[in-house]
Parts: sequence; C-alpha cells; structure tokens
Amino acid sequence: MNFKRLKYELSQIKDIKPIGKTIEINDALYHVMGMILNKDKNLQLLILKYNDEYSENNDQLNELPNTNRSAHYQRSIESFADSVEKVKIGNLEFIIKESSQEQCRFKEHYMTILFIRFLLYGWNTEDIDTLDIDHMKLITLTFNENFCEIPNFNSFMPICFSIRQNFEQNLVELPLDLNIGSDYPDELLVYGKNDNKKHLIYINQVYLCDMWLEMEKVFDHMKMKEIFTDEELEHKKTEFENIFLKVCPKDMYYPVVKYECEDEISLEFYSRKWLDTKPVYSDNLIGFIMKSNESIGKRGLKLKEALIEEPVTHDISKIEVELFCYNKILKEYEIVI
Repeated sequence: MNFKRLKYELSQIKDIKPIGKTIEINDALYHVMGMILNKDKNLQLLILKYNDEYSENNDQLNELPNTNRSAHYQRSIESFADSVEKVKIGNLEFIIKESSQEQCRFKEHYMTILFIRFLLYGWNTEDIDTLDIDHMKLITLTFNENFCEIPNFNSFMPICFSIRQNFEQNLVELPLDLNIGSDYPDELLVYGKNDNKKHLIYINQVYLCDMWLEMEKVFDHMKMKEIFTDEELEHKKTEFENIFLKVCPKDMYYPVVKYECEDEISLEFYSRKWLDTKPVYSDNLIGFIMKSNESIGKRGLKLKEALIEEPVTHDISKIEVELFCYNKILKEYEIVI
C-alpha cells in the first residue's frame, strides 16, 4: 500500500448515505449499511451479512475447494440478496442490474476505507457492534441506471426488497447404487438437511444417453436453421464439439435418472467418485437440461429427468451415485425492513 493507492481508493466514492437497518432471515443477520455513489455514476446499496455457521466455517469456505463436494457446499450458501429484483424506498424504485458479495477483511484497504467513511457520515452500527467483521460478507447491489447524485429519501423509511422466483438447494447426500435399465418399485424417503423436510421420490428408470446424438438432433432442428445460416450453424456445431470433446469422448454416454416427485422440487445426482475428486476449472461451461417425453410417472406424479454429467462406457451395468441435493422452487416474495 502507498499513498497513491490510498488516494485512488478515496476518490472512487463520490457520495455516501448511511441507512443502518438490520433484519434476521433464516438465522442470518442482514444489515443494510446504506448507499454509495461512485465516480462512474453507479449507485449501489451495501448490505452486511453475518451468521454463526458462516463464522464457524469462514476459513474453509474462503479457501479454494479441494473436492467437487466442497465446491457444491459453497454453492449452497447463498443469501436472499442474490435474487433481489428491485428495491423500493418510499416512492423510489430501483431495479437491480447486478449483485456481488465478498468476504469482509480489514486487511483489504478498500474495506477499511469504506467502513471508516460510513462511520464518519454517521452510520449507526449499534445492531452489529460486537460482531466480528472478519466473519461478515459485504453484499453489493448495483442499480441499472446512472445517477448524478443519491436520490433524496428518509433513511428511517421502510425498505422493500422484491425477490424473484428462485431455487433453494437442500442437501441430501444419500448414497445409491443404481442399475442401468432396472425398474425401481420402492419409494425413497428423502430428508433435506437444510429445511428438515421429508419428500417421497420414485425412480422409474436409469438409462444411458448419447449426448452427441442428442446435440446432433438439436443442430439439425428446423428452428435452428431458421435462426442461423448454414455457415453460422456449422461454426457453432464445431465450437460445441471442440469444447464437449474435452469432457465426453464420442463413444461415451451420460447416465440419466428418470424419477417422479412433487412438482416444486427437482433432484441432483452425482457419482460418488466425482464428488470426492478435485474440481477442474474451465472457462468453457456446458450445461444440459433434461426433459422427459412422458409427463406423468407410474405413480401419477410429474415425471422428471436428472443427467449425471460424468461419461461412462455403453457396457456399464451399475453406477454408484449420490442423491446430492434437491432444489425447491421459491415463489416471488417481498422482504420489508
């Protein structure tokens, strides 16, 4: 750190308006610090998040995960602010352009400067005075318009957060040995570790899917030919093949679990071996959404499919998997502070 860097950090914030409101949601404290206007005319709402679980696991959660399982644990720790669509304060309404969160560390000079400047502007921290700052996360909601100044509003007015429809992940971690092509007459009682609820699951079938053949169908579909020229389509197909070859050779298949359950939840299966291996990070991401051709399963519930994105040979007869989690649909709602 030098004085040039210090002056640069100070120059980034054009104006500040403290708010200082706190609410508890799902055993976590959310403290709305207030708004900042930076020199690029971006208006942002800053929120501090703290909970005991995060405090206890803080060091582990901020290290790079050493297994795919621990990487998925990190993915499951989210906050309501990740799904905020808009914020209302009195007659003012702000649409969210993007959100981010980062760990609070006093060794980060930006954090120190930010907190001190808020305190100098009269920020009321009474609700969080005794909590360890290093065990907090700073959530930043950036609004989608440019502002020359922070709009005038009374900081005592209620703040309404409109939350879009989203998914809540609930860990299950149930080991299963699944036979390819077998019928599964027994029901599974699935217990969610996060919400302490139980759900009945029925596996109808496990089969192998040739994703190369499926993607060939996609590229040959008339709708694709209506959108892209032959040259563009060939380019996209080549681009896909170059990326997909790195994760799935052409003579390999993806297992698919066909199951039925309640409408509002969906399941995620992974092989046990994959969950306990080291993550491989890449700039190229490919995801598949499976949809069953049949709408209703054998027991009258909605039929769904889950793809296990780990390639296997065509002659495999059994796979050792884990029903890792289920995702529950959360409807739109509002939080008022």
